[in-house]
Amino acid sequence: MYLVRDPIEILRSASDFPVSWQYWAIDLQDYDRSLLCNRVSYGVNGMLSINQRVRRGFDYNLYNCHKIIGGLQQRGFQDIVCIDMKEILPHFIFSTLQNLSQRFGFSIPHTKEYYEKTYYIRYANYMFPMMCQYVLHSEKIQIYVVLEEYLSNTENSMFSRFVEYHNITDFFNLTMPPFRYPIAIVTHMQYIKILQNNRESLQSFNSALQQLLDDIYQQIQIEESKRINETEILRLLENDIFSQEILKKAIDREIAYIKNVRPDIVQSWRYYQEFERICERRI
Repeated sequence: MYLVRDPIEILRSASDFPVSWQYWAIDLQDYDRSLLCNRVSYGVNGMLSINQRVRRGFDYNLYNCHKIIGGLQQRGFQDIVCIDMKEILPHFIFSTLQNLSQRFGFSIPHTKEYYEKTYYIRYANYMFPMMCQYVLHSEKIQIYVVLEEYLSNTENSMFSRFVEYHNITDFFNLTMPPFRYPIAIVTHMQYIKILQNNRESLQSFNSALQQLLDDIYQQIQIEESKRINETEILRLLENDIFSQEILKKAIDREIAYIKNVRPDIVQSWRYYQEFERICERRI
């Protein structure tokens, strides 16, 4: 299956895609805000200027699917399907699977409702899940700051580790910052009885936990501000003839097959169409 996407969107994603390589625990008894910094690694070095980040994105083999298609054709595969992004959105994905299953003779393993669920695991994945620990009456307790859906969607393999975790947000007196999606404080069931018997003692960690939540929210805003959007990329390309030529050559080679079999998909790419207009003005 070859998922087709606007090539300018691909460049934007690779230029500022944040992931976390740091999963150390936060000690609420010795909390230091600096532990929230430098938890993010970008697909292209976030310390580079926007222009440099876009240029570096060209070197990440972003446009290599034409090689995959060519390899398949050389091996005799002729029935190749290009799937538009909108065809796998929640309201369309099951219909897409039905059409593909009839065409290629495979069974669909789950019900329609399973495929229509929306997950937000990519939201601030450099912050969540955030493991915290503290000592309560000589007992080391571990809690996590997570997206609420980690609990509600535990049948999915992405969240299965939290099957035996419980929401203990109401054990604390917290004012939740305006995160984009609901956040919860959770802990493993092995700690529940200890916490229930010591709810008054938990208040000694309430201020540290509140500060942690506020700082997480602020750090997410900082990381989000570093991101570049497609319009900014196009603005940079408009004034950079060298990058225009490199990208034009790469994209033309990449989408030649798609243009031939699914021209409607190419026409729907808003940012790519604008990029073509930029190149035409140069000519």
